[in-house]
Amino acid sequence: MTATKTIDGIDRDRLLLAAARSPVASVMERGIDQGGGRGRPTLLAVSGGVDSTAMLVLAAALRERRREPVPGPLVIGHVDHALRASSVDDAEHVRRLGRHLGIEVVVRRLDWSGVGEVSAATVREARWEALAGIAEAVAADPTTIEHAT
Repeated sequence: MTATKTIDGIDRDRLLLAAARSPVASVMERGIDQGGGRGRPTLLAVSGGVDSTAMLVLAAALRERRREPVPGPLVIGHVDHALRASSVDDAEHVRRLGRHLGIEVVVRRLDWSGVGEVSAATVREARWEALAGIAEAVAADPTTIEHAT
């Protein structure tokens, strides 16, 4: 007897099928097709929140369900802002989602040592720099980062 694969208690195959049938699927599919060149990874910036998790599940569903293969592999980029104790839990949640979906996850933890006051603008800039670094490390085109963070 085969065990049912689940993602946080939800049947993985049913979740991916529902996502692939979403009206948003065609929009996401165009974005993935335009991202990078054939064979280059598409970087999905995933915070672990509702929006980015939905984007991730939709991208994974398209990868598995479409007739033509996705132009290149999907890679999850997660930035641990290190501004609250639970940020480590967020990073682990994203790693677990990646494992369940069979997608590589690259996490970068920001280091605020030596930085005075940390403003929203500083955090935003640091996040984009970290994502650009992840894109470079996995050979994704940094100008086509798909994000909902």
